[in-house]
Amino acid sequence: MQFGFIISLVAAILVAVFAIKNGESVTIDLFFTTKEVSQAIVILISAASGAIIVAILGLYRQIKMSFKIKELTKKVAALEKDAKGIDIEVLDDKETLHQEVNLKDDTMNIESEKAANENDEETEEVKQEIENSESNKDSDNLSKNK
Repeated sequence: MQFGFIISLVAAILVAVFAIKNGESVTIDLFFTTKEVSQAIVILISAASGAIIVAILGLYRQIKMSFKIKELTKKVAALEKDAKGIDIEVLDDKETLHQEVNLKDDTMNIESEKAANENDEETEEVKQEIENSESNKDSDNLSKNK
């Protein structure tokens, strides 16, 4: 910004010096009239007109960019809102998945405990049967020996 201002200032000084050096009168035909004017004034008016046109075009560009920035800011806000919604959905899905996994783990643990208990009961029953059969064998052996 400062660099552009310095260049513009230098250009304006050069135009002013050029206009002062060329101060003779000139005839200007403007549509239906003819005027006799100093060439310096013609140069300064031309330079000022050019500067005004450049300023208007720059202002137009700046306004256009401002509208574009507002439009893009709204789009970014909408996309961020959508992204937050997606993040919330993902988090909800993750929490639901964790809950389901925990439920399955709990169910598997309960089933494992039941199976272990059943195995323990079956093992106890088998031991009882073995003991009973051994005692029956011992009783039979005693009876036979007598």
